[in-house]
Parts: sequence; structure tokens; C-alpha cells
Amino acid sequence: LPGGAGRGLDYWRNSTMSFNAMSSESLPGKMGYPHMATTTRYGDTCCASCGSINTAKLVQGTNFYAVAAAESMQRGGIGDGHFCTHDGSGDGGTVGMGCGSCGKGRFIASHPMDYPLWAQPGEEIFEKEINFVVADTCPHHGNEAWCPRSAGSSNKFGHKNHFDFANPPHKFDNYYFAWSKMDCPEEIKQRFGELSSC
Repeated sequence: LPGGAGRGLDYWRNSTMSFNAMSSESLPGKMGYPHMATTTRYGDTCCASCGSINTAKLVQGTNFYAVAAAESMQRGGIGDGHFCTHDGSGDGGTVGMGCGSCGKGRFIASHPMDYPLWAQPGEEIFEKEINFVVADTCPHHGNEAWCPRSAGSSNKFGHKNHFDFANPPHKFDNYYFAWSKMDCPEEIKQRFGELSSC
């Protein structure tokens, strides 16, 4: 959750847990997708950084999930730099995913923590392709462990891309996510245009 203890580096430095920080190459496989990301959850909001957009209304009745992309994946925001962003530079293995960008992918039955998986391989969360749209920013400040600040930087778990799901699928638990960028369908573009002040 925003500002929660598990978002900052001090929590992870002082943790007695061991971590399963795998590189993309050592994960079970990207299932044909070109990119890998770590994931967290934060809960729907009425006024996300992509133009004060309501994350629940944006995806209601669709097969899309609203996400916040790591600060490193975005650029060109106004105000504090996180409002109405554009795709980031894409430098150093970080994929540019600004406000209104879409993608698709699948959760992998593995996460960076060293405790048992909540869902087991073969369960729906690992079998279903997930569509998503960027509606928010996961800023580095307050989320240092997960969301890198600049393109080419890695998070605490060794990955350069990160998505914070506003309302993830059932049995979500910080699973790795194999994904690719895609064009948004017209319905999502239209909703984004109607709901966002960007």
C-alpha cells in the first residue's frame, strides 16, 4: 500500500526474511513475452496521477487491469514530475510505459520472497493472459524497494520494470510478470480520454 513499510529499502535491509531475487534468465520462462517485471498491489483510487483518473472506472466491465508503472518507465510529467507522464526513454532495459500505455502478459508462479506461493502452478492466475493499462505512477520515493527512479536502474529484486496493480486478480501475491507492450483498444483509449484530465 502507498507508504507502507514494505515499500522502502529500510524494511528490506532489516528484514529477517531471505529473498528469492531471480534474474530474468533464471525464472521459469517468459512464455514468449519479451519483458519481465516485478509486481505489487495498491488498491483502486479516485484520482491517480494520470490526470486524476479513477482507476476502477477506467477498467470497469473490461478485461483490463489498471496499473501504476515505475517512475523509471515514465518521463515528462508535470508538477512533481509524476502527473500526466509520457513513455520513458526505454534506456538500459527499462521499457517506456507512460500514462495511457497498454500491455499484456502472464503472471509466473514465482515471486521474489522466500515463502510459499499462495496460488499453485496450474491455477487460473498463472494460466490467463492479463491486459493492463497505465493509469498511475509508482514513484521511487516511498517505494524504493520496488520502483526504480531512472531508466536502466534495477529494483531491490534485480528487475528494471515494475507494475503496481490497482486491483489485481484473485490470489495475487507479488508474482513475477512476463509481458509485452501493445496498442490500447479503442474502448480503453476513449475511456482514458473521457476520464483523464491529461
